[in-house]
Amino acid sequence: MVSSLASEKIQATKEKTKSILLVEDNHAINTLLKYVLSGYGYSIKIAETIQNAQKIIALELKSFDLILLDLNLPGGSGFDILNALPEENDIPIIIISALSQSHNVVRGLESGASDYITKPFDPKELIVRIERLIKSEK
Repeated sequence: MVSSLASEKIQATKEKTKSILLVEDNHAINTLLKYVLSGYGYSIKIAETIQNAQKIIALELKSFDLILLDLNLPGGSGFDILNALPEENDIPIIIISALSQSHNVVRGLESGASDYITKPFDPKELIVRIERLIKSEK
């Protein structure tokens, strides 16, 4: 299992670095995801508040290949970010949230998210979802 993960990481680093915006206020999750995603060759930029995320998105949206978005954020909701994105946004968005009720999942997907995963989550499952979405955008 470990050698399989190691060979996947080596293959990922041979390809062009993909950039991910992580909008999450939980420091432990940020640390974990930055470590795991960096190991797979992804470049990570973190926004811990809705205001920080809005500034980054306003200036750098097109530089990201994917957005990981929490819904419960200081100063607002991840739904606010989804609703503020331009209609022509084609950057895949995965919501990562503790809100597991189906109405939240449906609202997230109807608001433009490409996928929705609930906390707690398996980092390997998240990697597979990220790779599927980034590959489909090529």
